[in-house]
Amino acid sequence: MKRKVGLLRESVVIALENILEESVKKGAGYVYLKVGIPPMFRVAERLHVSEFDPISKLEIEELVKSLLGEPQLAILEANCQIAIRYSIQSVGAFHVCISMADGTYCLAVRHVPFQIPDVKDLHLPTACEKDLLNRNKGLILVTGPARSGKSTTLAAFIEWINRNRSEHIIAIEKQTEYVHRHRKSIVSHFELGEHESYASAIRRARGQSPDVIQLGSIENAEDVAEAILAAESGTLVFASMITPSSAVQTIDRVLGALSDANKLQFRVRLSNCLLAVLSQILVPRAEIALDQEIQPFLQRQVAACELLINTPAIANLVREEKTAQLYSAIQMGANVGMETLESALAQLVQSGLVNRQDAVSRTLRPDDFSRFFGPRGPDNDPPPGVAALKRPS
Repeated sequence: MKRKVGLLRESVVIALENILEESVKKGAGYVYLKVGIPPMFRVAERLHVSEFDPISKLEIEELVKSLLGEPQLAILEANCQIAIRYSIQSVGAFHVCISMADGTYCLAVRHVPFQIPDVKDLHLPTACEKDLLNRNKGLILVTGPARSGKSTTLAAFIEWINRNRSEHIIAIEKQTEYVHRHRKSIVSHFELGEHESYASAIRRARGQSPDVIQLGSIENAEDVAEAILAAESGTLVFASMITPSSAVQTIDRVLGALSDANKLQFRVRLSNCLLAVLSQILVPRAEIALDQEIQPFLQRQVAACELLINTPAIANLVREEKTAQLYSAIQMGANVGMETLESALAQLVQSGLVNRQDAVSRTLRPDDFSRFFGPRGPDNDPPPGVAALKRPS
């Protein structure tokens, strides 16, 4: 049965909440609202047309006025975009990005569940929980393309520390997404000011003497340099970056953003304080792997991760900018918990969590991936040789 967005402001807010509740039931990570079409749900990377009626220009304008106060409307008019947090009790929080387009507004709404997932539910490399989350200082980068689950992974890391260690944690984001309650640790959430950079926010946070700093998506050399300085000063720093799906490409991007005058010194500093790079993508779960006991947004996709851990060999390659050799070093570092994206994808296929076709379409090195499999056999049959890929317990 189709449902219409009402014209009164109270009605459009109720309609929005109905749309968002339905999207959560469907396991959608994103909802898109645009004039002239029904609300669209993104489920496991694919867009689906909802059962709601198309939205009119008047309705979306009334909705925006209902969500924003006068100061926020002024920011939207000046910048053509604004992001807010919206919550529905018992459903979750939502990151709402409102933009001006085609003479009116459009909204992209991302679901942020109240419940923070456990590290074990995310199928991350075992070295994360056994080693990296127990470190006291250094820099850990969580990277990947847009919509690859970086914020969820970072939230799970911070919550693990919150539950298992007694630390002072400061989370810095453009807008707070996951909210951590005080458990064993003290957790403070800093939001960037309107014209504030991550670099200046890190300097502000360091005045609070934190043990752990978590950063949102850092974007430039100044942000990275300030994160490194915090790590060098004895803080455990987690930061996300939007990069292609490779830990090696992350190092290339970080080093490539530097001027030649500072590059040598920066490489040395990075090689000394970097703990790890976790680069991840999301792969649709095989239908047979859907588990009704886990959260809906985790039912539809699973993370495949490449993990680079900064061993002396890795540090030497970073210092000398021999990044072309990093992939081979990751392959050789399996005994200390490192993983290539190809080995992670092969493990997911072996376990039946994802289909081989979906895994193949996401690998950067098809030949390396195919070596884990025999020439024939069903998609989800454990192929010859893949048993050796099982992560150490």
